[in-house]
Amino acid sequence: MLKLFLCTVFLLASMHLFSQNPLLVFKKKKKILHSYTKGSYFAFMDKNQQWQYGIMTKIQNDSFYFRNYLVRRGFTGMDTLSFEISSYALSDVYAMPKEGILIDDVDGSNHHQIARYAGHVHFYWIKSGWIFRVIGIGYAALNVFNSLVITNQPVDWVGLGIAAGIFAIGEFLKLNYKPYWKIGKKYSLALY
Repeated sequence: MLKLFLCTVFLLASMHLFSQNPLLVFKKKKKILHSYTKGSYFAFMDKNQQWQYGIMTKIQNDSFYFRNYLVRRGFTGMDTLSFEISSYALSDVYAMPKEGILIDDVDGSNHHQIARYAGHVHFYWIKSGWIFRVIGIGYAALNVFNSLVITNQPVDWVGLGIAAGIFAIGEFLKLNYKPYWKIGKKYSLALY
């Protein structure tokens, strides 16, 4: 009876050891920033620089599998569309979104892109230069409109220069802002 009990305990313990799920870890040098397991929501940019967003279905060896999905609004509420399971090697991941960046999963013109409307994207409007570009265009339009509407008022070239400078600052910020961390020497993905 004791042998049967010990064999059963050993069998159950060995099944528990083999049933543990692998872990996909996103690291900055040696510090773990985020970890993913089967069933986790996962967003990344692939080698074609397209955002992928879905639910992790399987992790093995040097690859992972996940299912893309899309939320569609309908007459009766929200409906979720699931797509085929896709497989990717760790080398297929080009970048990971920065902390606070949300990838939109609602069907529309912005699906599977960065959700710029999300309130928790810290200072996105300033970091990406959007607010400076809008202010520059608005100030230039105001100067031109005033010169056309008010009689005998010339175009304010200094004001247009200021507007162009503000717009240029916005364009500079837009070119230099990256809402993702590129996988390479500093950031990496690993399986455990």
